Amino acid sequence: MGQPIAPSLRLEIVKSRQEEKLSYRDLAARFKVNYHTARNLCLSYEKRGEAALVPGYSIVGAG
Repeated sequence: MGQPIAPSLRLEIVKSRQEEKLSYRDLAARFKVNYHTARNLCLSYEKRGEAALVPGYSIVGAG
């Protein structure tokens, strides 16, 4: 499993999409994330707002 993306980076991705109208492919390349990660993050932000900036899973097996 990959590492969680920091909320600050999530915000940068979303803002770049909104302000610069970048494609998901361009976002993925710029921020070095998977295409689907960029897409899902942006779509989730459109539906859920700032709640989408917080990772929605717990760390399994931590402790």
